[in-house]
Formats: sequence, C-alpha cells, structure tokens
Amino acid sequence: AAGAAAAAASSAAATTAAQRRPRDQVAQIITFGVENLDEQLLERCWAWPGGGSTIQFPDVDLQAALNRSAPDAGIVDVLVDARCFPDPEAMQYCKHTGHHYGIITRICQHRNFGRWLNSVRARIGEAAAVSAARGDAGPAGPSLTIGVYCRSGKHRSVAAA
Repeated sequence: AAGAAAAAASSAAATTAAQRRPRDQVAQIITFGVENLDEQLLERCWAWPGGGSTIQFPDVDLQAALNRSAPDAGIVDVLVDARCFPDPEAMQYCKHTGHHYGIITRICQHRNFGRWLNSVRARIGEAAAVSAARGDAGPAGPSLTIGVYCRSGKHRSVAAA
C-alpha cells in the first residue's frame, strides 16, 4: 500500500510539474527573400545595381511587404539580414534548402558569423525587454516574432534561422 501511495504521489507530482511547464510559444521565426516576398520589393531590387544582394531596406518597408504578402505574420519584432554570408563557391548546394548541414556549416564557419550572431543576440534581447515591459510576456517569457531574410529566402535565411 505504501508503494502504491508513493507511486500515486509521484504521478501527481509529475502531472503538476507538467501542468506548470509553459506551453506558450516564445518565438516565431519567419524566413523570406527580398526578391521573392513581394512585387514592390522585387521591383526595387531589379532597379538597384547590385539587386537583392546589396539593396538596403528600412525595417518599415520590410514589415509593409510582410503585411501585404503574409498578413498572418503580424508585427515582426526583429528583422535579421542574413545576406552578410556571401558564398560564391556554394553552387553544389543550390538544389538544397538551408536545412542542409553543408549550408549551415558554411554559414557558421563564415568570417562574419560571430559578429552577426552577437548583433542578433543583442537585438533579440532588446526586443524581449521591450516586449516584457509592454506586458506581452506569457508564462514562457516574452513572445517575439523574428524575421530572417536573404536575397531569395531559400538558403541563408533558413540556415541562419
């Protein structure tokens, strides 16, 4: 009887702990390409000498394009540019997505990665603090939407996310 009572108490404690575990989503990550998201962005890329690889967009313009093309995305708290990882020798990966280990490895080993990651961490930390100050935090902490973009939205943005 004592063993059964201990097992029942243990089961009840496990259930209570499971119920207390936060189930809210802490971050939603959206990936996209500036040349594939929206007709207006694409036209601006075509008109720019370096195309979508080099044109700089204000965050407000990217948010407006997301609102037009992916209205369910909502407001993006942090927009992250993953175009700083040029890799002209990566043609062997063009048929893969950014989930491929080779693409992820090449980005993580890129000379720009450390500086980029530190910047992204700082920006996400700032956005989390703002979200918490607004009272947007749930049981799991601040809820953020992060948009990671590159030129086409297939390789670098997916790997960087």
